[in-house]
Amino acid sequence: MRTLCTCLLLAIAFMSATAATAAEHHVYQTLDEALREVFAGADSTWTENWTPDDDARAALAAQLAAPQPPGEIVFHRARRDGRDLGWAVTTDEIGLHEPITLLVSVTAGREVGPVRVLVFRESRGGEVRRKRFLEQFLGKSRADPLRLTRDIDAVTGATYSSRAVTAGVKRVLALVDARYPLARSTP
Repeated sequence: MRTLCTCLLLAIAFMSATAATAAEHHVYQTLDEALREVFAGADSTWTENWTPDDDARAALAAQLAAPQPPGEIVFHRARRDGRDLGWAVTTDEIGLHEPITLLVSVTAGREVGPVRVLVFRESRGGEVRRKRFLEQFLGKSRADPLRLTRDIDAVTGATYSSRAVTAGVKRVLALVDARYPLARSTP
């Protein structure tokens, strides 16, 4: 009888832990929904894939002061009336313990456009998906510090999540510049 009770308690504890983990995984938007929002009015969209070589990854790591994972990066692109609307890239950035999946858009002028939190997996800090926090990034560029307490205000009680979103925006700006360098004019 004692073994049966122990097994039942373990099963209940496991189910509770599993339910709590599932409840902490919030899908706020799909990629398609977010792309429709950030590229509203586009008459054509497409993707371009890029796999940075070791040198490109090392240069990105040095710029961002963080190692860059190997693998392919997907750049979502759009046009309206023949005019380039820019890029949108998904990135996973670690909050306190878990990744936060973001879609960061960059205008053709290389300024941050709308930022969306697609998936939030932490138990706390989900307030970073709120418009008030995300709108701080609009119009920022590589020339801006993009640092908490400098030009970005963290969400109270969500410092790690705020830092992760900020790092994701900074990373996407660097990826766009690395993959699509500005043409240099000659004198």
